[in-house]
Amino acid sequence: MRMVKNELIDLRLYLPDAVYELLFATEKNITGAPLYPRAIPLLQKDAAVKLQQAYERFKADGYTLKIYDAYRPKSVQEILYGIVQNHHWIANPKTTASNHNRGCAVDIALISDQTGEELEFPTPMHTFAEESAHTCKTWSEAARANVDYMTKVMDECGFAGIKSEWWHFAIRESKLYMTTDIDLASLTMLPYQGN
Repeated sequence: MRMVKNELIDLRLYLPDAVYELLFATEKNITGAPLYPRAIPLLQKDAAVKLQQAYERFKADGYTLKIYDAYRPKSVQEILYGIVQNHHWIANPKTTASNHNRGCAVDIALISDQTGEELEFPTPMHTFAEESAHTCKTWSEAARANVDYMTKVMDECGFAGIKSEWWHFAIRESKLYMTTDIDLASLTMLPYQGN
């Protein structure tokens, strides 16, 4: 019998120079209200190590990683599924654990270091519509090239994407990790002490 793991860490310890805009901690999400009481980008340690590798690849190519979501408490998943009610975009928490609930998934985009602007992508983040799917035929050439590039780097660093969302990536070993419902407001954050 295999034990499930839970080694959630603050992603900012591994990627201090990434850009963080956790939309579910703001009003800029489908509900119009913050769903996270605090903007803390948690991720499983193994996923953070892999994401750090991807970050370094992106940086070498002139891009900065932008994180829109990482760990998502199961109670937030329930709220989102109640609104969207489509398992292609939000996993049904009654039947399927989301890789976000395990702390194994991130929603990302890229910023050009040259212009400081986010690259062109097919849709805004968390657009729960057919246009966000890789199978969509209306993507511009630039948007498709940017998604293909980001997907290739993430794949080579140990992440798998999903067809319905261009922005979503999870480590392939997600099933080894626990589904949790952590109250982000209750976390005690200590100052960074180095290694």
